Amino acid sequence: MTRRTRPVITAAIAIICTNAAAQQYAITDLGAINAGSQANKISDSSLAVGIATNLEQQFSAFTWDGSFVTHPPLAGDTQTEGIDAAGDLAVFASYSLGTLDARAVLLDSGVPFELDTFLPRGVNATGQVVGERDRAFASGMHTSQAVLWDKGVLTPLADLGAGVESSAADINDALWIVGKSFPAESPTPRAALWIDGAVSDLGTLGGSGAHATAISNTRYVVGMSRTAAGQPHAFRYLLSPAGAVVKRTDLGVLDLDWSDARDVNDAGDVVGTSASRAFLYTNNQMLDLNDHIPANSGWRLTTAAGINNQGQIVGWGEHGPLGLRAFLLTPAAGCSPADLAEPFGALDFSDVLAFLVAFGSMDPAADLAPPLGVFDFSDVIAFLTAFAAGCP
Repeated sequence: MTRRTRPVITAAIAIICTNAAAQQYAITDLGAINAGSQANKISDSSLAVGIATNLEQQFSAFTWDGSFVTHPPLAGDTQTEGIDAAGDLAVFASYSLGTLDARAVLLDSGVPFELDTFLPRGVNATGQVVGERDRAFASGMHTSQAVLWDKGVLTPLADLGAGVESSAADINDALWIVGKSFPAESPTPRAALWIDGAVSDLGTLGGSGAHATAISNTRYVVGMSRTAAGQPHAFRYLLSPAGAVVKRTDLGVLDLDWSDARDVNDAGDVVGTSASRAFLYTNNQMLDLNDHIPANSGWRLTTAAGINNQGQIVGWGEHGPLGLRAFLLTPAAGCSPADLAEPFGALDFSDVLAFLVAFGSMDPAADLAPPLGVFDFSDVIAFLTAFAAGCP
């Protein structure tokens, strides 16, 4: 590698340092029918799925892959709800108000297939679906039972500790399933993991209860748990190849005393909500996503519900006079090279100093523009452009 010149750049960087805005994502309104909408998940192929509401408060499942499309209920039903997406697959529930069970529907490249009578909660890239079905007892009591649908067969999953209530929330490509289960005589659920039909308790953050909402292919599990102080906090657990918890992380809160994690990608980035504000947990810190969209967008993001491996995020929030709307956040292109130092996810003078050090030592981290291998003013301009755009 050669270095042709090192211009004096500190003054130029200092001028824009105070002007860098916290604008990490471009935001897209996914649409609605004639009332509100919310997006629940997004796949790696950028297929989003969610729920739209009409003026009569009827729900319709929708998908979005560049355009907003609603999906009607099955014959005899009146409502649909979009639940999850993986690859080109999506699942939604079809039901009527007042009924105890829903019917699960799999959308394969937009074509619907009825699966069975159960409420779907999650789908993986190969089409296995998990959820819950109604379970009736001779006493007249009804509870939910976690189930797995695989190749046309619906299989009930075991409960924790001789319990009688459970629900499966998500499944990864290795067929590991997470959710919640109530052990016998327990008033609070426990975060549950099913591997090959065997169930285990994933534990808590020190409190009495927990539930798991999502699992990645890299064995990250997220959800919400009570802390030792009784506060509901979002968590991220890392599992060993055998399914044992090797690390428990309390993700903290944005404000007040509560947070809830909704989804995790393979990098371990987590999205959810805290104090009615959408968050992203990345690089060991919880970020308020409202600080990472254009300041004049008119949005107040309340819940981030899904994240894919490209870093796209979906959820819902208030969009000015339009009210409750589903959103898509897409990482702004060409901005990541400026985020060179901790705290990651925010641009400040530490990134400026990191660039100066990298540039002076011909570190590849500062080689931001062609011709690669040459450290010159084009790299400086690339850094200044990324920093000024304020997109970590």
